[in-house]
Amino acid sequence: MIVRMSDTLGSLLLLMDAGADGDGMIVLRALVEEIVVFCWVAIDPDSHLFLWIDNALYQRHKLHNDALAFGIELYKPDEVERLSKAKTLGALPDLAHAVDTHWGPRLQGFRTRAFDGSQDDMLTFRGMYMSVYRLASRETHAQPEALDDYADFAAVRIRIARPERGPRAKFLAVGISLFAQALIVCNDTLGWPDPARATSINNEMYEPRAADPL
Repeated sequence: MIVRMSDTLGSLLLLMDAGADGDGMIVLRALVEEIVVFCWVAIDPDSHLFLWIDNALYQRHKLHNDALAFGIELYKPDEVERLSKAKTLGALPDLAHAVDTHWGPRLQGFRTRAFDGSQDDMLTFRGMYMSVYRLASRETHAQPEALDDYADFAAVRIRIARPERGPRAKFLAVGISLFAQALIVCNDTLGWPDPARATSINNEMYEPRAADPL
């Protein structure tokens, strides 16, 4: 799954270089979901891996039922019976909260709550769900806000133009640090790669100042 996530991150970096910030948000949203699921599976691979696979069977069952309306039978009756018993995973924000709760006290680069404990920390995975995943839903689901960069709807005559680079250009770079966190979890679970190498990969992609943290 790490290789899959690295490909997604590579696509994100290409979109950033191309100035396609809206499309970058769609890919960043996919990357966040991939990383949350990976880090959640790594909490307890012996059980969570099978729950993840069961969720895939649940989705196949939904696909099968949808295809029937078009006269397409994807699976045989005995396979459908097995798929019908599959269960879906919890909601993504719940998985993100579990990732924060488990890895936050254990690994560098993870957060749990704000330092004073009064509220959730925006830099947790649960916080990223709110600030990244939900905001990127605008482009992913073709919501009206996805057009804000392309048109001035407040003008007397609506002006359509190619968008200029805005704050999202820097915002997209959060995908780099999230991928580095996935590498750190991978080391804790599988012994690869070395945490120092994960930090180095993160910093090389960011080109940070010497004082910049992971």
